[in-house]
Amino acid sequence: MYQEISTHIRERAAKFADAVLHPGVFLPNEIEEKLHAGAHLAEIGCGEGESLIRLAQTYPKSFFSGIDPGYTSIIAARRKAKEARVTDQVSFLVGSLKSYFGEQYDIITTRHEYLAPVTLAEAAAYVREKLREDGAWLFSLPLNGNSEKRLGEMVRQGGFTRFRRAGENRFRALYEARP
Repeated sequence: MYQEISTHIRERAAKFADAVLHPGVFLPNEIEEKLHAGAHLAEIGCGEGESLIRLAQTYPKSFFSGIDPGYTSIIAARRKAKEARVTDQVSFLVGSLKSYFGEQYDIITTRHEYLAPVTLAEAAAYVREKLREDGAWLFSLPLNGNSEKRLGEMVRQGGFTRFRRAGENRFRALYEARP
């Protein structure tokens, strides 16, 4: 059963990676420009690192940090990065939204699964603390009737001044918050 769950999670992560790399749907143009120029992106909840490895291959001037609470996922991510020959652009650490390392980032991405057990306002405050002044926080939530007005209020409580829906697919909406 564990193997089935693990396979399901890997498949979902790969689908997310494909969605993230599809410009105009999950990657706002300004973010893509920043990555082409050279940015530092952290993904909270990186799983086995597929999306960051693909991003590293697509944006060779940028650096990517993957943070995930699963030790075995991080070990697998490091192995995959080595196989893909992107270890000079990607690092992986065991951690969570509240415990990732102390650098400042240009872009931070999270999915709703990795926001728990904190509220969106608390998550926004944690992310804002680690984000550069001209940075962006991208987070996805299921399309299940979330009130965007209420989401915006919670993000602003965490220290952001700008909030918008940046894209969507059939299942999720991608939101962008900026200081």
